[in-house]
Amino acid sequence: MRIASLVPAATEILRFLGLEPVGVSHCCAWPNKPVLTESILPKGLSQAEIDRRVRQAVQAGESLYRVRTEVLEALKPDLILTQGVCEVCAVGPAELRQAAACLPGVPSLSLQGTRLMHLWDDLRRVAAAAGVSAEQRIAALQGRLERVRQAVAGRKRPRVAFVEWL
Repeated sequence: MRIASLVPAATEILRFLGLEPVGVSHCCAWPNKPVLTESILPKGLSQAEIDRRVRQAVQAGESLYRVRTEVLEALKPDLILTQGVCEVCAVGPAELRQAAACLPGVPSLSLQGTRLMHLWDDLRRVAAAAGVSAEQRIAALQGRLERVRQAVAGRKRPRVAFVEWL
């Protein structure tokens, strides 16, 4: 199956499932693959300028990303993977609809996970769409997580601050 990934999380899920995408997003670290997306923001901007331009785009209802439809169309994917959680983080629904218009009948699957527990659902949905089994791999990953939980049981949890956007 020819699968196009428009978001790094989808590319990593494909790797986890032992599948290779035909094309990836501009943020993916998969060498020698066609790049399917691009940011509308030029490189080299200061944090303040990035923030200003992101706010302007969001207020105007514009996407921060573009799908390189000519590349996507040339790859002739059987499935397009994206995400439906954050339009500031990756290609949004409007951009996906525009890209899908050049590939009528090609289904897309949108990752929806916002918590670790949702990962299992996304893995199963991608595996089902790709026609592969994921249960053994998921069970192995869940086993690794359980071993970590047991190893740190009773320890004081560290306090952590996560700052997403400066």
